[in-house]
Amino acid sequence: MNSTLPSVIETSRLILRSYREGDASWYFEMSRRNHAHLQRYEPDNPAMEIKTEEDAKKTIAYFVNAWKKRTQFFIGVFLKESEQFVAQIYIGSVNQNVPEFGIGYIADVDHEGLEQLQ
Repeated sequence: MNSTLPSVIETSRLILRSYREGDASWYFEMSRRNHAHLQRYEPDNPAMEIKTEEDAKKTIAYFVNAWKKRTQFFIGVFLKESEQFVAQIYIGSVNQNVPEFGIGYIADVDHEGLEQLQ
């Protein structure tokens, strides 16, 4: 997938950015906090496979590598004021021959339904 998707996008309230290697610690905590939420709504989400902080490091490394290769884009969404994680966006190729893409998102369980994401 050839793309010019920027690694950071800022709005008046949010920062959307690619994941970084230093994100594993908070991503681990996020995955634990959202486990039941994801089990119900998105059981195949990569965060569901995280059991340890080392698993989180591997997942973040996968996200970083996929971004560099331009094959998949996992994007963290953060509140601009506090840099608190509120959501994740996924963009990936479904069929490169068409081309066809899949786009998905999850909202952090503590932010679901709040106007911060609107």
